[in-house]
Amino acid sequence: MSYVTPQYSAPTDQPSRPSTVTVASLSLWAMALLSLASVVLGVISFASIDAQKIADAYVAGGMERDVAETTAPLVLAVMYGTAGISAVIGVIYLVLAIFVGKGKNWARITAWVFGGLAICCNALAAGSAATGSSLTSTNSGGVDAEVVQEKLSEYIPTWVDPTSIGLAVVALLLALAVVVLLALPASNAYFRRPEPEWVPPAGPIV
Repeated sequence: MSYVTPQYSAPTDQPSRPSTVTVASLSLWAMALLSLASVVLGVISFASIDAQKIADAYVAGGMERDVAETTAPLVLAVMYGTAGISAVIGVIYLVLAIFVGKGKNWARITAWVFGGLAICCNALAAGSAATGSSLTSTNSGGVDAEVVQEKLSEYIPTWVDPTSIGLAVVALLLALAVVVLLALPASNAYFRRPEPEWVPPAGPIV
């Protein structure tokens, strides 16, 4: 006596991957590369800044020397921590690029979430950098944030700011493309395509 092995039948009406999904996947790959590029850019910027320079900048902004000496290492840790977060986000984009291309609906939903966040964050970053403004209060706790920023900017290469603006603008456009492309009808049909159906065994063969 033998048994028939369970089989999975593929639906006959499976659509091929549309160009909208392909471009969205490629855009996510590009966003991953941009995130890693921003990490490199951040490390280059931070390489010329140490805790002592940060402390001096805060003192110039009106902070007491002893408080500045305590605050500086924390600020430096936050700066490198931000770069680490960008690296993690880059890896997330990479994973999403792979699974969006494979038609996984959870990846599309996650891409929408991260795409929306990327649009907001990069729009704020590009606008802030372009206008030279900061989201930080200009005078917080008696410390002039603009003076602190000006002092720290003296240690950063002049090409860093325009490069950061360029990366933010490109990332913004890519995020918009991902959100829109994954919402188009052709993409909907691809992500809602029928899954392979399980065909139960016919029973033992005598």
